[in-house]
Amino acid sequence: MKQLFFLLALCLQITLLTAQSIKTVTAVRATSFEQATVTLLNDSIFKAWVSVKSNAYDGYINHAVYLKELPADSMAMINVKDIPVLNHTNLKKIEYNNGTVFFFQKLQGCMANCYFLRRTLLENQKVLLTSFMSDDLALLRSATKAKTPYTVFLQFKEGDDAGKVQQLTYIPKMFTNKSKNKLAKMFKKHPALKEKIENETYANNIDGLMQLLQDYGNN
Repeated sequence: MKQLFFLLALCLQITLLTAQSIKTVTAVRATSFEQATVTLLNDSIFKAWVSVKSNAYDGYINHAVYLKELPADSMAMINVKDIPVLNHTNLKKIEYNNGTVFFFQKLQGCMANCYFLRRTLLENQKVLLTSFMSDDLALLRSATKAKTPYTVFLQFKEGDDAGKVQQLTYIPKMFTNKSKNKLAKMFKKHPALKEKIENETYANNIDGLMQLLQDYGNN
């Protein structure tokens, strides 16, 4: 009964998220900007100082702002309305100096323009794996070890599901095999990989998923 209640509450939370308007901040501090390479949809590239401008929901970030130069006062608060905005209508990707890449993906099943900033975890010619902007591999591995829920997003570049963003949520303590079974269905047209997923040749966690997608990309 507790498991059912948790699942219903989770579904309700996602529904409310997609239905509500995005709430954003009006000013950001200068210290929140980090240097990055910005690529726009028209393929123009430039260096800038980028600050993520978040809405009220943890992990769901629908735009960022940038400056060509930082103000002298590092603690200054900068009005958002006075600086350029990066969102799904103009941005292709943000790449920070450490190699981290972010871009906008649409939340699956959302009726509005629910595009959110996502972190690229793995990309090859066949598949793209992303997570929420705040969830890097170190955090997901810690979540795996602690057996706490986390979500990643899988997008195939070829086949019938090409372009579709599929959400894969790991809830280890409550639904041990749910993510494994969903992942196996995604690879139903690749019987050898499907069998390995079901037999847990690839571990049912973020590292197993990464290895699976690397092998899939190399085939």
